Parts: sequence; C-alpha cells; structure tokens
Amino acid sequence: MAPVNTDPPSWHLPVMADQVCNFWLSDPSGVYVDATFGDGGHTLALAQHLNTGARLIGLDRDLVALKRAKMRLAALDGIQFDTLHAPAARVADAIGGVGCEKVDGVLLDLGVSSRQLDDPQLGFSYRGDGPLDMRMDRTQSLTADEIVNEWPQERLDATIKELGEERHHRAIARTICESRPLSGTKMLKDLIVGLVRRGKPEPVLSRVFQALRIAVNDELGQLRDALEGAFTILAPRGRIVVLTYHSLEDRIVKQIFRRESTDCICPPEIPICRCAHLASVTRLTTKPLTADDAETLRNPRARSAKLRAVERKQEAK
Repeated sequence: MAPVNTDPPSWHLPVMADQVCNFWLSDPSGVYVDATFGDGGHTLALAQHLNTGARLIGLDRDLVALKRAKMRLAALDGIQFDTLHAPAARVADAIGGVGCEKVDGVLLDLGVSSRQLDDPQLGFSYRGDGPLDMRMDRTQSLTADEIVNEWPQERLDATIKELGEERHHRAIARTICESRPLSGTKMLKDLIVGLVRRGKPEPVLSRVFQALRIAVNDELGQLRDALEGAFTILAPRGRIVVLTYHSLEDRIVKQIFRRESTDCICPPEIPICRCAHLASVTRLTTKPLTADDAETLRNPRARSAKLRAVERKQEAK
C-alpha cells in the first residue's frame, strides 16, 4: 500500500474521490489509467487501495499539470507509476507506447481544473483579466482569441448555441463580431454583461465561456474518442468511470454506455436484429451518482458532478 500524502492547500480537490475509487478499483494488483490526470488527486486516492506491484498511468495534455502531479506522487512506494503527455482521446495509443495492452480501470474526470480556472493567464474564467486563450494543451494552435476575433458570425453563433446552450446566442455573437477586436477576458465579460437586461449576468457568462472552452479544446470530440479508446483497452472485469460536469458531456457518456451495454442496437422499426451487436459491458450505475451536501460545501465544483461507471463482461473479448 502506498503511503498517505499530506497535501498542500494549493492542490485541486478530487471530486467524489471515495465513490470514484469504489467503482474504479476491481483488482488491487491491477493496472489503472487516469486519462485526465490533472493534479493526480484521484490517482493518489486509488493508490491507497493498491497492492505492491500494481501500476498507475497518468495522462494529461497539460504539461504544467503533469509536472505538478508527478512531484505529488513521487513518494509512491512499490507501485509502478508513469506520466504521459497525451490527450485522453489517445489513451489506447499512449499506454501502448509504455508496453501496456490491457488495463483494469480507466478514469475520465472531465472539464477544467480549479488551478486552470484560478490562473487568469490561461483565460478560462471571466473572474479575472487575461488573454483569450483557454488551451488545455499549450502546444496547440487554436485559441479562444481566434474564435472570438476571427470566426464568422454564423459559426460563432452556432458554437454559443450548441456548446453553451445559451438562448441569447444570436445577440451575443452579433455584438462580439460588431465589437472586434476583443483583447482579453475582461473585455469579453464587459461586453456580455452589457447585453444582460434581466437577471444576473453570471449564468450567461458561464455558458459563453463554457462554449468557447469546449470549442478550443474539442472537448466533446475528445470525450467520444476517449471512451471508444477506453473500451478497446479494458480487460475483462475492468471498469470505466466518468465524472461529467454539464449536460452535453453527460449525454454523450450516457448514450455510449447504453449502447455498449445493449445487445441489439437496431432502430425500433426493424423487427429482426441485423446489427449483431453484443453488449460488452454492464452498467454499474443505471442513474448517475452525485456528491452529497457535505462535499459540495467543502468543494463547490462537486455540485454539478455526475458519476457513471461500467464494467467489462468476463467473457468479452
């Protein structure tokens, strides 16, 4: 068993850590992948339940997060530990690169970390003044600045509508395009606040900034690819655990988990099965789990979290 680590207050608090570990763990001597490693909080919590000889692999596309988390878990004793700079969407290729073919558990903790939100220079939050960046992987080229200042109004409108689920998407997109160039998060915030005639502006700001962040990082496409990759590397009785923070993510996870836990996925109008699809997993959560009141008071980020999990069937290939 790994030693308990005393965390400094700057570490990101892992959401629903006990519940995550309960579902993630299937074999105390197994191989586990945290495909959205972040500050490594969930991995550290799982390590307390593992035997000597177990293996942990942490993936993240944020190099700063990887370096921080690697230091945090440096004291792990008797457990093989690897960190890899890669997006969750490439989980299968990434673990293959370190000589691993099958794993006993994969975790996806989606969204943006507290550290990223609190750093105004990353541009994720409207609460500070920073560049319109929002990249989780600082090596990629697309930024929020390009979306805000260069995308056609029609494309910007669709992004705010679909990824932010914001009903005032047309007015916001039109005003942004008429006000170009916008030079930072505060300028964008002030523009949106000026459009809100009724109610508080924070919900609108949250939805617009969410839409931009999802678009910059292709979060929904990354999620689909990450889940598909996770299914290909899961050993029999291995588990996939996902924490989502908004309805767009949860809908994708729910649909994919339902598909993979169902034998026939033919349309209802087809009376005889033609797909030959066989369920490869069993859903461990028919409905998503949520954090209790005590945790949401301690960690407000947990308020919107939903946990879903599946287990690979014993006979699945």
